[in-house]
Amino acid sequence: MTRHAMTRLLWGRVFKGIATGSWLLATAVCSPLCAQQVTTTTLKAPLAEHPEPLTQPTTLLELRDGRVLVADSKDRLLFIYDFAKETATQVSRQGSGPLEYQLPSGIFDAGDSIIVLDFLQQRMLILDDKGGPLRTHRLVPAGDATAAIIKLGAIFGLDARGRFYSESRGLTMVQGKLPTVSDTVALVRWASLGGRGDTLAVRVEHTPPPKMSGNPTDGLNIKLSMTAFELRDSWALFPSGVVAVARASDYPTEWIDAAGRKKVGPRVAYTPLTVTEADKALARKATREAAEQGLKLGASMAAGSGQKMPRIKMDVEEPAAWPKVKPPFAGVRAAPDGRLWVTRMIAGASDIAEYDVLAPGGKLERKVRLPKDVTLLGFGKGVLYGVRKDEDDLRYLQRYRAP
Repeated sequence: MTRHAMTRLLWGRVFKGIATGSWLLATAVCSPLCAQQVTTTTLKAPLAEHPEPLTQPTTLLELRDGRVLVADSKDRLLFIYDFAKETATQVSRQGSGPLEYQLPSGIFDAGDSIIVLDFLQQRMLILDDKGGPLRTHRLVPAGDATAAIIKLGAIFGLDARGRFYSESRGLTMVQGKLPTVSDTVALVRWASLGGRGDTLAVRVEHTPPPKMSGNPTDGLNIKLSMTAFELRDSWALFPSGVVAVARASDYPTEWIDAAGRKKVGPRVAYTPLTVTEADKALARKATREAAEQGLKLGASMAAGSGQKMPRIKMDVEEPAAWPKVKPPFAGVRAAPDGRLWVTRMIAGASDIAEYDVLAPGGKLERKVRLPKDVTLLGFGKGVLYGVRKDEDDLRYLQRYRAP
C-alpha cells in the first residue's frame, strides 16, 4: 500500500472518529492459498494529467460534459477541473452563508443535481448538473448538532433512490469525560435522515480508548493507540443501492441488494504478507499526519459552533505487539459497471498501488496495477481517475482509459 493510500485510510478513521465526537483512529492469519491465475494489467501513460496541483483530493464526480468536480480535504475547497482547457475553477467558497461550505466531505450524483455534503455544518450544498451552486439544505432539523452526528454517524453514500448510507457506532457521553465508543460499527440506510434507519451490515473494530491527562483550562494531553494493520472490513455503495462488503478475516465479499437481501461471494485467495520495519515507519508517519489533520478539523468544528477548543497535545502510542502480517486489503471502491475495486496490500515498494477487480457477486476477474506514485481516486465514463504524488507532496489529477 502506498503512503498516500495509508494516509487516506488513517485520515478516514480520524474523520469518522471526530464525527462521533472523539479523536480516535480507526491480520488476517490464515492458510496461504495459491494465487488465483488472473491477468494483471499495468496502466502506463495517462490519457491526460491536469497541470493544476491539489494538496489532498479525497473524492470526485465526473460531470456529464467530462469536467470533474473534485474535493480537496486539506484545503477544504471544491474545484471543477477541465482537462480540455487545463483550467481549475473554484466552486463557491468557504463560509457559513448561502451557497457556501466549510468542509466538502462527499460528492454524490442526484440525477438532475449534485449533492455535496458539508460535514462541519451538517448540511448539503446543492449544485446543478453543471456544478453551479443552487442552495443549501440542512441534513437534519436545526437543533443539537452533536446529537445529530451521534445518531447519523458519518454519511458516506447516496443511492439513485435518494437514500443515504452512514457508518454509525454506539457512543456513550458523560459530561467531563471523553466519549466511550462501541467496537461495533453499523452500516445504516436512511430513507429519511429524520426517520428510522435500517442496519444492513456490521463490523467490529477494536479501538482502544485514548489516554487523556490534564484539563480543558490548562491543556489536554491525549495519547492515541495506533491501529495500523489491524483487520478491518470495508464496504462500498453502488448507485443501484447494492452494497458490497469485503471481510478482512479471510477475504470473502458479501453483496447486499437494494431490498436488503444478502449473498456471500467466494473467498479471494491471497498470501499474507509480513509487516516489515519499513511498513511500521510508514504507518507511524501517516498516523501522525492524520492526527494533526484531525486536530485542525476539531478546531474548525469548535469554532463553527461558537466554542473555544482547549489546547491539545496529541501523541501516538504504538501497539505493544505489532501484527505479524498485513490484512489482505486496505479499502474498496465501487465502479459504475458494478465491479468492486479492492486496494491490495502488496509486497515490495510502497509507491505502487495494486487493485483486485471483483465481478458482481465477488469473483476475482483481474488485477490492475497503477504507475509509481499513483493511486485510484474515482471513475468516469470509460475512464478512471488517479492521483500522482510528486517529490513536493503535491497531487496531480490524471485520467486513464478504463482497462
